[in-house]
Amino acid sequence: MDRNQVIGLGLIFVMLTVYFQFFSPDPKKKPNKKNAKDTVQVAKKNAQKQASTKAQPKTPADYGQFKKAAQGTAKEVILENKNIRVSINTKGGIVQKVQLKNYKTYDKKPLYLMDGKNSKIDLTFTTKDNKQINLADLYFTTKAAPKVVVNKKAQTVSFKLALADNQYIEQIYTLKPDGFELGYDLKFTGLDNLIKQKSNLTLNWPNDLKRLEFDLKQSRDKAKINYYLSKGDYDDLSAIKSEFQQKRINEKLYWATFNQKFFTTGIIAKNKNFSNAIFSTEVKDPKSTTIEKHAEINLLVNSQDVVAGKGQFTFYFGPNQYYVLSDVDVEGFSDNVYLGYPVVNWFAKYLVVPIFAFLEGFIGNYGLIILTLSLIIKGMLSPLTYRSYKSMAKMKVINKYLQPRMEAFKEKYRKDNGGKEPDMQATSMYQQELYQKIGQSPFAAVQGCLPMLLQMPILFAMFMFFPSSIELRQQSFLWANDLSVYDDLITFSFNLPFLGNHISLFTLLMSVSQIGITLTSNQNSNTMSGPNGNMMKYMMYAMPVIFFFVLNSYPSGLSFYYLVSNLITLGQQFIIKKYFVDEDKIEAKIRKFEEEQKYKDKATKKKSGFRARLEDKLKEAQERAKEVQEEREKGGGRNGKPNNRRNSNIKDKDNGKNGQTGNRNSRRSQAKNRK
Repeated sequence: MDRNQVIGLGLIFVMLTVYFQFFSPDPKKKPNKKNAKDTVQVAKKNAQKQASTKAQPKTPADYGQFKKAAQGTAKEVILENKNIRVSINTKGGIVQKVQLKNYKTYDKKPLYLMDGKNSKIDLTFTTKDNKQINLADLYFTTKAAPKVVVNKKAQTVSFKLALADNQYIEQIYTLKPDGFELGYDLKFTGLDNLIKQKSNLTLNWPNDLKRLEFDLKQSRDKAKINYYLSKGDYDDLSAIKSEFQQKRINEKLYWATFNQKFFTTGIIAKNKNFSNAIFSTEVKDPKSTTIEKHAEINLLVNSQDVVAGKGQFTFYFGPNQYYVLSDVDVEGFSDNVYLGYPVVNWFAKYLVVPIFAFLEGFIGNYGLIILTLSLIIKGMLSPLTYRSYKSMAKMKVINKYLQPRMEAFKEKYRKDNGGKEPDMQATSMYQQELYQKIGQSPFAAVQGCLPMLLQMPILFAMFMFFPSSIELRQQSFLWANDLSVYDDLITFSFNLPFLGNHISLFTLLMSVSQIGITLTSNQNSNTMSGPNGNMMKYMMYAMPVIFFFVLNSYPSGLSFYYLVSNLITLGQQFIIKKYFVDEDKIEAKIRKFEEEQKYKDKATKKKSGFRARLEDKLKEAQERAKEVQEEREKGGGRNGKPNNRRNSNIKDKDNGKNGQTGNRNSRRSQAKNRK
């Protein structure tokens, strides 16, 4: 690892730190203590009020015209396809249980997103005589068989509550042969005169999110509520916080979901007519080993919309798999799998995910898929890697050339200035002069960093992809039982600060390989000396240690990817250094340029003296040429034929001569008289 690599990795570490500090899913604004306290108190009062209401058994009179429907016999109907098994009870006609048939919990038990105890859906409307009617309290009838298996085409199951021939409430469920969507159509037929005008149907959905993964802490930190506004904006209720938090949305909503690490449970309004949402989450019992978090969704739908036939909804019970979520014909639903912020998200969605899915098609082992993915990504980045290594090799030679000359300059400066150290400006100017002498740019070091910086979006994309990849869930490789969580081959009976109670062997090997790269680079580099160089060396050795603590509890698949990438990097360094970048040739080229530059400088100085003399000779020659021309013009024309122009010139010259003779005679006579 040379200086440019250290700078690049340092920038990556800084950006990761900044990301987790400022951009990780967390509340945008921290509420002040007073508001938070008030929110908690209001929530507690509402909970107490609901508990009080539930504690008081309703009488038939409380149901008004629905009192007959308040009594009956509960019967379960199972509706299933190859992916999900849904249990619907005739009491309420509401979904009670949902099992994902092709998934297991971390302890190999059947995976239920709803088990009839942890979650309950209440649908409440108001009659004209102000009766609060909860569909969950009423008994519906159905003609469906106890078990309906959907194989070839979609099937529907209807639950009906009739008041009269043309007055009824009907709940219709539709399931396709595959997929994880359950269509839900709620109809209030002929109830115009029973439903209170300008009232709302209230959907209240409390959910104790069941523990599904091995790493409870990480799963608890990721459990949250996602929602999507009708105008096209995605947002969520923070996952990190464990204390009670609540958010009110006074806009129209498209969908809302309970989002866990690898699975999502939610409801979609096809007509985008959810409104006045209240979302809340809380870790009620931090010591619980079965419940990740308590979450609650409250949504309103205009009752008149349902009466008018606009009560179409869709439930989703399924995995957080990008292509599965993308197949849900709903805007923004794929955002339920988090792949980072815009630029990183783009690389993850359109580069990493497609390559990974392609490799899944013909490689069965996910460890080998990660290995192949590493080779492909490194191969794609090899032009940038080559440019970076070439630039670093050149910088090594340049520094080797500059260092003794800079030291000599500083020594001379001290000698000429009474021991005073050269200032930054003088040093910089001399350094630029040296760069110019060898034909190099002063920004060569920065140019070496640019290829590393251009790779960073892909590095971030990989960093976001592996923790969110359900494909790695419960997939074993070598000693790792599950590539979606850390490999705890080495465990302790106690917790260590920043480390926990385990050491991930993949992370340890990754850190060792990084130190190996550093050692190899230092043996081949003489670019770091002095106080700054020593600090850089310390940083080079500190970075792998820092990454070890950071990644120790991250998925083993991620650490394995970085391990393979480091080994490929070592191979690339060896191949590029041996076959593509010859430092001796670079040094010879620089020295040749320097010699040529010296020769040109000398030639330029000699040429300057010669040119001055040449110009003098040219001036003399021009003057002589003029005189010759004048002499020729004094003579007659050819063949004795005078030229009028020439004759006039001769006369003028003769007059001039006569004048000059007269002047000489007058001066002689004056001299005689004096005598």
